Amino acid sequence: TIAALQPAWRTDRAAPATVAPDRVTAALRVVGSILAEAGPLVVVVDDVHRATASTWDHLAALAEGLVPGGGLLALGYRRPEIESSPGWPIVQGWERRSLATIIPLAPLTRADVAHLVADTTLAADEVYAATGGVPFAVGEVLAERDRAVDGDIATLIRRRLDGLSGVDRQALEAAAVLGDRVDSRIWCETLGTSPLDLAAVSARLISARWLTQTATGN
Repeated sequence: TIAALQPAWRTDRAAPATVAPDRVTAALRVVGSILAEAGPLVVVVDDVHRATASTWDHLAALAEGLVPGGGLLALGYRRPEIESSPGWPIVQGWERRSLATIIPLAPLTRADVAHLVADTTLAADEVYAATGGVPFAVGEVLAERDRAVDGDIATLIRRRLDGLSGVDRQALEAAAVLGDRVDSRIWCETLGTSPLDLAAVSARLISARWLTQTATGN
């Protein structure tokens, strides 16, 4: 589709990846404006926290043509993963210029999870504890409702734990031993780390919904 806008691509049959990047982005701007002219349109791209730098350049170019023409570009991503991606400066730039509306989606509550599993043999508290209320994870449990409940929960917990770094997992295991409420000073002494380093670890665990922050600790 984009090649039709570039005569050179039609003659030498070059793939877009072999064409100068500025020509690709220019073509994407045109594509965006043409799509917008065709009528009300929403383009949805999920998991963009995994996108490469070139993909973000292409999304930005598409938006430059699509959005002014009345189209809507909806991007789904995870925090804090996107903050270390090449797309974060682009998202922040859009927000500063009032070109983007950021809509944070909180995880499901215990009551939400209980409602979703009400017609199953699953224990709502166990599902909530294993999934952190993340809709996708809850959906995985529901998709496998015919299996043993304990097995489903254990699998999800292992999957979530496997995504932690060694430092974060060690801190989480220490917090689990210390109890439901973890005093930051005692947590530091248990791990033998500095408050500053532990604060960074704690922030990651809170963001991943392993912990909930309180006035005196986690």
